Amino acid sequence: MRRDKKAKKYAQALIVTASKVDAVNDVSESLRILADLVKNETVFKVLFQSRKITSEGKKTILRKVLGEKCHPIVSELFAILAGKKEYHLLSPIACIFANLRIKEMNILPIRLVTAEKLHESEYQKMRDSLESITGQTLEVDYQVNSEIIGGIKLQLGNIYLDNSIRGGMEKIRQQLIQE
Repeated sequence: MRRDKKAKKYAQALIVTASKVDAVNDVSESLRILADLVKNETVFKVLFQSRKITSEGKKTILRKVLGEKCHPIVSELFAILAGKKEYHLLSPIACIFANLRIKEMNILPIRLVTAEKLHESEYQKMRDSLESITGQTLEVDYQVNSEIIGGIKLQLGNIYLDNSIRGGMEKIRQQLIQE
């Protein structure tokens, strides 16, 4: 079976299992943390690839190191992948699972950029309005970037809105260059 098909099967089994115990968000966060650790930390790569440590041993080490940050479903997955020497599937599984979670929970990831930090009431009002308009739960990546000078930049899925002063100035500059 090809790598992407295997990763998809694991991710689908994971979303079904996590949904049954109402732990989709917890499993998602644990999976993200573990995938980042295996990708960026040499110690975790070595642990995952070691032939001297059993799958159960790896699972035990993972639970001791990550504690409550690692959901039991994810530590089981870790042990299964390690036992089958399929550690290379962890990152694709995490990516596919993230996409399945978005569909399963009707989530719309958005990116919001403002020049200054919004007051909590302003942020909540904007969030409530966008959730009302889209009919979806928002997962907001909120950033403050003074380089936009003022206004906001918003990305909703594949829709990109730039209502910043810097964006307006850039549009004017482009028009002047074309003339």
